[in-house]
Formats: sequence, C-alpha cells, structure tokens
Amino acid sequence: MREAVYTAALIVMGGVMVTVPAAFSFSGIISGFKGIGVRAGNGRAKKDAAFLIRLAEDVRASGISAFEKAAAAASDPFLREALQLASGGVDADTLRRMLTFRVQVKEESFEEAMRFWRFMASAYSAWGMMGALTGLAISASKNAYAADGLSVAIISAALGIFFSQCVAVPALLRVKFKTTKYIRRMKMIIEGLLSVKEGETPRLTGEKLMFAGGLDGGSFE
Repeated sequence: MREAVYTAALIVMGGVMVTVPAAFSFSGIISGFKGIGVRAGNGRAKKDAAFLIRLAEDVRASGISAFEKAAAAASDPFLREALQLASGGVDADTLRRMLTFRVQVKEESFEEAMRFWRFMASAYSAWGMMGALTGLAISASKNAYAADGLSVAIISAALGIFFSQCVAVPALLRVKFKTTKYIRRMKMIIEGLLSVKEGETPRLTGEKLMFAGGLDGGSFE
C-alpha cells in the first residue's frame, strides 16, 4: 500500500512539477502565488477614501502643496505615485491616462495569476487521470505488481481531484475575488484624486468615492 501511495504521488506531483515550468516562466509562477496574497479588502478601500476626503479638505485650505504632504504620508504605492503625479502639475486628462495605464498593467498581472491557477487545476486533473490509467494498466498485467495497480489508480485519481478542486480552484477563485476588489480600489483612487485635483468639494469627492468604490454611505467618514 505504501508503495502504491509513493507511486501515485510521483506520477501526479512529479507530472505537475514537470509541466508547470514548461508552460510558465519563473516570473509567471511567482505572479500566480503573489496573486493570492494581495491585500484588497473593503477596509483598505475605506481608509483610502477617508484619506482622499481629508486631502480634499487640505487642498481647499492650503492649495497644491497638500498633494506633496499627502504623497509623503501615503503607504500604498499606487496612491503615493498618483499623488506625486498630481503634485507635479500634471493636468487632469494626462493624469487619468497615466493612472489608467497603471490599472491595465495590474489587470494583466492578475490575469497571469489566474492563468497559472487555471493551468494548475487542469494539470492536477490530467495527471490524476494519467496515474489512474497507469494503475489500471498495471492491474491488468500479470506480474508481481498487478495487485498494487488498482491502488495506484484510486490514489492517483484522488490526489488529482483533491489538488485540483481543493487547492487550485479555490486559489483561482481567491485571485478573481481579489482582482475585482483591487482594481475597483485603484479606479476609486483615480476618481477621488481627479475630483480633488479639479477642486470639487469634499462632499462631492466623497460621493464619487462611494460610487466608484462600491462603499456604503458614511462608512468611511
């Protein structure tokens, strides 16, 4: 039985370890795992919204210099870059184009992560089936290993299903969820910052942030 487990694991896990590097570059594999760990919850979006509303108040009080102070205080790389561009005198249309391009680059990164986990789900299923067929072929033969063939087939199928449906698919769904949240937050930052840049009132900026970020009213005040 132990030999059957080792054989099944070698077929399934070994097969995946061989095919993944053939399909993805090292950076693509890293992107897949990074996509799982991205922080993209509503709590962060609310903090960014509150930050931008305070910025709108500061800009009305002290002018464009408030952008520089806000950029120094911002912890999020995208928000900090956007504030630095705004403080550099970039007009609203150019600022929107530049930040929208950053969003597109981030979407492509997330898409690479989703492709990775879709491939992993397919690879585990395929090698689980390969192990099952190998086990059945062994069991059909008339040699000393025929008795272990059925065990190899069952264990291989079980490993393939488990890693495909319980590891790769949940990871894919997690990346999809985080993609939606993260990209929405980036677009919210763009709309809020442009509102501040155009001199709109903090109240109007807050309304735009709520709409763009999908936030409930008063949740970040």
